[in-house]
Amino acid sequence: MSSMLTKPTRVAFTIFGIIGVASVMLLVLGRISRLSTIAGAHSTMSTTRMHRILCYGDSLTAGTSGFNEEYPYAPYLEAKLRETRGDNVMVRYRGLPGWTTEHMVEDLDGERTGLRSALRKDLSLVILLAGTNDMGYGKSADEITANLKLLHNVCLDYGVPKTLAIGIPPSGYQSQNEAAAALAS
Repeated sequence: MSSMLTKPTRVAFTIFGIIGVASVMLLVLGRISRLSTIAGAHSTMSTTRMHRILCYGDSLTAGTSGFNEEYPYAPYLEAKLRETRGDNVMVRYRGLPGWTTEHMVEDLDGERTGLRSALRKDLSLVILLAGTNDMGYGKSADEITANLKLLHNVCLDYGVPKTLAIGIPPSGYQSQNEAAAALAS
């Protein structure tokens, strides 16, 4: 498919992807700010505890572009948070291209792909971005919601204090395809 797209179209996809990443960053910045307050972090950043964030999800988390390149949002999120919050932020990710929420639930304990194997006791926040592939396969909203709730509950049961659900970010494809735009809304 990449050979069918012109360079300006690929650039547009990249720009829309960056806009989506920026949207995620703004949401997380607000969440981290509240975490700092909740944790009692009233001192300077140098003495504040480390905030560890896990981003878990499908190809949107992995950052697959369809051009044999990956642009995960986690490194950009970490850089932006470090600009505003200091060096006490670490963002890691596990992206699973093509996976549905059902796959993620069935593989909770998978060593390389499972959510539980990615969780750590010192995580401040887990960002879950999943469900896009489910919609493409025609899964019901109830099924997707139940699986997402289960994934969030796994994190909370493990001791992660906060989880954040991210919706489908805007994309160049959505701007060109009405059906995709309707699915995302």
